[in-house]
Amino acid sequence: MLPLVGSKVTVYTSDGKQFSQYISVGSQYLTQDNTTLTFGLGRADDVSKISVLWPGNKEQVVHGPFKMKQIIEVLEKPSDFIEGG
Repeated sequence: MLPLVGSKVTVYTSDGKQFSQYISVGSQYLTQDNTTLTFGLGRADDVSKISVLWPGNKEQVVHGPFKMKQIIEVLEKPSDFIEGG
């Protein structure tokens, strides 16, 4: 199983809204879902931050701003990573 399966991704827009999705695979018999998430953000101009709640309840926050219509890849930090260290 991929380590990102079951992760919850939440994006926060500059106008204060938030949108969440879960990463899953195999929603149909003998299939595998694409793990790329696409968010529809309404009238928001950009995303202020992205939060990923990884399996095991470790949260990782990536601060923006991020402009629309781009791909952002978030990789899980090692468990021994110390922010700012």
